[in-house]
Amino acid sequence: MTDIVFEIAAASAEQSSGIEQVSKAVLQMDEATQQNAALVEEAAAASQSIVDQAQALNELVGHYRAGEEEPGAGMTAPKRIASTPKRPWARTGLTPVKVQPAAVAKKGAPRKAAGNGVSSDSEWHQF
Repeated sequence: MTDIVFEIAAASAEQSSGIEQVSKAVLQMDEATQQNAALVEEAAAASQSIVDQAQALNELVGHYRAGEEEPGAGMTAPKRIASTPKRPWARTGLTPVKVQPAAVAKKGAPRKAAGNGVSSDSEWHQF
């Protein structure tokens, strides 16, 4: 009789272990389901945002029509602006003046800072 009791106890322990494994699997599936639900909510919100943005874009672009109306219907031709002459000074009576480049200081010669008479080389530090 004791052998039967031991076998029943062993079978009960094995069954308990199996039930524990099933319980862990169910918890993992529940966590995965909750994560999927959160992802679905995020996707739905993103989709709605895209729909809202598309509607706003359609409203902005809706003011422009291309090829749907007959030419000139409800539209005026753009005004032509006279082209700029090749010599804009010709109308003013002014003549262009050539600008001479500033004299280039010799290499190594100290330069004076504007207005204070201090050499700009003294402001630089070598690293």
